[in-house]
Amino acid sequence: MYYFDKMTKIWNEKEYSVVKLKAITQNIQTGTTPHKNLNPYLQNTKIQFIRNSDIHNGEIALDDIKFIDESLKDLLTYSYKNEVLVCIAGTIGVSAVNNIGQLAINQNISSLKFCDDEVSSSFVCYWLNSKLSLEFFHRNATIATISYINNQTLLNLKIPLPPLTEQERIAKEISQRKARAKALKQEAKELLNLLKKK
Repeated sequence: MYYFDKMTKIWNEKEYSVVKLKAITQNIQTGTTPHKNLNPYLQNTKIQFIRNSDIHNGEIALDDIKFIDESLKDLLTYSYKNEVLVCIAGTIGVSAVNNIGQLAINQNISSLKFCDDEVSSSFVCYWLNSKLSLEFFHRNATIATISYINNQTLLNLKIPLPPLTEQERIAKEISQRKARAKALKQEAKELLNLLKKK
């Protein structure tokens, strides 16, 4: 993708400052999961519970999420609107911006909060999902039953940091390109289905 190539160029030419993620992170927290003996899962209650399997292609997929009993709310860890969710186990590095609001997160996810007047969450999310970042996570992962990274490793990731207006412009361009690609994919799928019927 053009903008990821541009980011690599920025990195190599030092056009903008390159900082570690910890330099721009105001807060980071890792999720928790209530013990199964508490029978935490219910159908369609108020507390949405996000697992790493609910994060796909830079988005939170709500079609198969779990819900937690409200009586267990104090045992949960929450992510809030505009924070970036990062998978730290299994699908390490895969990220999405929380565009929803308060969400409970499990132990395989960390939620990062940035200073809104300096950092675009969407820009950071696209950088986290780039091949360069995912390669960093895989090289620095600890492998037990599944691969995982700790928050210290996550925060050591380097990121090029253009001015906020440029971050927003890059993020907007990537979003538009992704939307066009998604629309074309859907159009191709519909055309294929139409041809199968003939």
